Amino acid sequence: MLSTFSSLWSRRSLLSILTRTNLRLIHGRTVLGSLWWLLDPIMMTGVYTIVVGFIRGKGNMHDPYPAFLLCGLISWKAFSQSIIQAITSLARNEGLINSFSFPKAVIPLSLVFSTHVLLLFAFWPLLAVVLFYEHVVGVASIHLGAAIFLLPIIIVTQLSLALGGALLLSALGAFFKDLENIMNHLLQALMFLSPCLYSIVDVLPNYKGLATLKWSGLRTLYVLNPMAHVLEAYRSVILYGRLPDFAGLFVALLVGVVATFVGLTFFRSQERRFAKVL
Repeated sequence: MLSTFSSLWSRRSLLSILTRTNLRLIHGRTVLGSLWWLLDPIMMTGVYTIVVGFIRGKGNMHDPYPAFLLCGLISWKAFSQSIIQAITSLARNEGLINSFSFPKAVIPLSLVFSTHVLLLFAFWPLLAVVLFYEHVVGVASIHLGAAIFLLPIIIVTQLSLALGGALLLSALGAFFKDLENIMNHLLQALMFLSPCLYSIVDVLPNYKGLATLKWSGLRTLYVLNPMAHVLEAYRSVILYGRLPDFAGLFVALLVGVVATFVGLTFFRSQERRFAKVL
């Protein structure tokens, strides 16, 4: 495993080049370029605000439900898109794989990094929406405070989860051509099982954090979803200016590190077979 990390580190310049190439392709593919990456969650925020917000009585100007939704949707988009794009990444780079000798893991890794670079840019419009609700509308519950400096920790946690999933599924995607369609449906279902459109307290009304959780009933299994803690942490530091649930965030990071280790190990074990099946 140490040799694997050493090999990836020695090719970090290639990883950087592929990441920048991915960003240029996204930017140059359409007229609006990378703006579509942000427009998609913005439009979905509008749809869900109407469908969910008004039905639940969250449709007035003083309820920051759109900011709540946008925070969850852009975070989820970065996670899910990293995995979906990684599944077919090896097949799309068949020529590169068959032409040069290099650690093939840099291909799915570059997609994860480029997607999370876009996430960093997407946070700026979100911060503008948060400031609008805080200072223009005057919503007391919204506050952009010093907790925002904890944002890199949350991003790294999500990045570790995305890296683990991308490495494992990109290797499997080289052999199972239907995997992309399967994962599209599974990730869509997982989004509704994660606190994207709602808060974790809507599922566990007395939830105060993982450390104080009393395990009882099937609903408590909800907290086993690591992305639930990541999404809640984003909202804590961006929307409410408070500290995240560090216990939940630590568990999510631990899952991400293990997933990355497992994913990289499996990827390396199958790497020699890629040229034969692509």
